[in-house]
Amino acid sequence: MKGKVKQIKRSEWYVGNQVYQHSHDFHDIRMTCLYAETYEGHQVLIDEADVLRHYGRQRFSENLIAELNSALRNKLVLYEKNTEGEYCLLGGIGDYLG
Repeated sequence: MKGKVKQIKRSEWYVGNQVYQHSHDFHDIRMTCLYAETYEGHQVLIDEADVLRHYGRQRFSENLIAELNSALRNKLVLYEKNTEGEYCLLGGIGDYLG
């Protein structure tokens, strides 16, 4: 599939460890997801490690998300649906940033 990128977003949430809820040794797990929202309404997952490698960074910041958003806005990207029904970007981020 192909689509034009409308905007880049990054979600963050925590998954609780319900089995050991009362133990001080176990903590919620932080989960993140970076995706491109297309004009067709699809949320295309982008490999976060690939983006960090491309930009030579260790962590995400608001500035990095804004820079990525600016670089990919209105660019045509290729993606496919995986076995879990999620859309995933085909190729590396460098293929789209040039």
